[in-house]
Amino acid sequence: YRGTEFPRLFGRYFYTDYCPTPYFSLRPDGAGGWIREQARPNNGGTGTSCIAENSALELFVANVNNGTIKRIVDQCPMPAPDITLNGFEITSTEADTYTWFLDGVEIPGAETQTITAQAAGDYYVVGTYGTCSLISDTVQVVGTAIASLGAVELKVIPVPARDRITLQGVPAGTVRVELVDLTGRVVLSRSWSGSGQGVIELGQLESAAYVLRLTDATGAVIAQRNVQVQH
Repeated sequence: YRGTEFPRLFGRYFYTDYCPTPYFSLRPDGAGGWIREQARPNNGGTGTSCIAENSALELFVANVNNGTIKRIVDQCPMPAPDITLNGFEITSTEADTYTWFLDGVEIPGAETQTITAQAAGDYYVVGTYGTCSLISDTVQVVGTAIASLGAVELKVIPVPARDRITLQGVPAGTVRVELVDLTGRVVLSRSWSGSGQGVIELGQLESAAYVLRLTDATGAVIAQRNVQVQH
């Protein structure tokens, strides 16, 4: 994509198949490699014959079976939330809902536009806009004069992950491990028992950002971590 209407798509390479299959995109990982992501679950059935650009460099998809031409667009074209730090107060630009994270872990109950930092670390917010969920940049809070939110010892190795992840420091009482995409859909669910360390096979998960969620026997969330899968 080389167009100008959808800045977040710029530089992505889109592809699919003639047969029914998802749309995928490739984007640079910043280290000379590429990250593959599923852009759409299906391509509408057999007959996708080409993806091409018009004079404005916008992308279109042609289907030879039904004679249709469809445009590739960003389904979430609105700006991602922007956050600012004033003292220990962190404020997001307006969104429908807010979910705040500290060092990759969701902060329980932090669902307002402005929060007060209770511990040093890196903060960001996931804002929703209708069906879209977008992540802000990170701001860093530095200082020791603020109270601790309570350390979570859970570690996820490696970062980014490929085929499997090793969990260390899994809290007692964990009975299930889940990976959730940024739309809230559970894409992987495994039962857990025994020690505080183990391996989770990621199977065929697409390269993307996920939230690792640990739950107890009642379904309550014990701990969370962001997980980046990169093939």
